[in-house]
Amino acid sequence: MLAKTNETNLAQLSNSWLKSYYFTRFAVAAAWVLLAFTVAKSMPSLAAIMLVAYPAWDALANFVDARRNGGTGRGLKASLARSGFEVRCRLAARPQYVS
Repeated sequence: MLAKTNETNLAQLSNSWLKSYYFTRFAVAAAWVLLAFTVAKSMPSLAAIMLVAYPAWDALANFVDARRNGGTGRGLKASLARSGFEVRCRLAARPQYVS
């Protein structure tokens, strides 16, 4: 009986964490889009920072999720590799964004 109660509490805690985690990811993405459409055109240096910062944030969020939920398998590695590749490409292309 006690084991079932502990499992239920753990599931509720995990569910609560996932809700706040996905809400935070949504809020960051929404703020990024809003910022991109409002000020990035007039501030190319901010646009360059944003183009690098978002994939870095995405990789960090994926890593935190995997560490928290024990899912450090192939899917996470592919996602981190993709995000890392995006960061490297955007850093390499940075001079064309900064005026």
